[in-house]
Amino acid sequence: MGQSFDLARDHKLLNWMEGAGFANIKEDPFKLPFGSWAAEQKMKNVGNYNLVTTDQGLEGYALYLFTNVLGWCSSPFLYPADGKYKRDLLTGLLSRSVEATHVFIANARKELRDKSIHTYYAG
Repeated sequence: MGQSFDLARDHKLLNWMEGAGFANIKEDPFKLPFGSWAAEQKMKNVGNYNLVTTDQGLEGYALYLFTNVLGWCSSPFLYPADGKYKRDLLTGLLSRSVEATHVFIANARKELRDKSIHTYYAG
């Protein structure tokens, strides 16, 4: 699609704010953790809220991106003219399907909750 999710690093937000007439804009980069792995209690709390927010939105983002952007099948079945359902053999059993996306999401959620992996946003 040619679009970036990294609005801060690409300075898009800064440029938009300047374009809207704001002046003396200061960028203050910080790290935002996922989960409660951070040592500082405040960051543990922030990380837990961030994890919940990400967890709730992950399925919608992943399904949209995988089906609409990457072209994965939105259904594991093809609908032929005769109306009978047939397994989509072109994409392989469950690969590139909604079910495969759900497996991917489950694994991503598991890794986001793994305290040995210190995941964070850097902005």
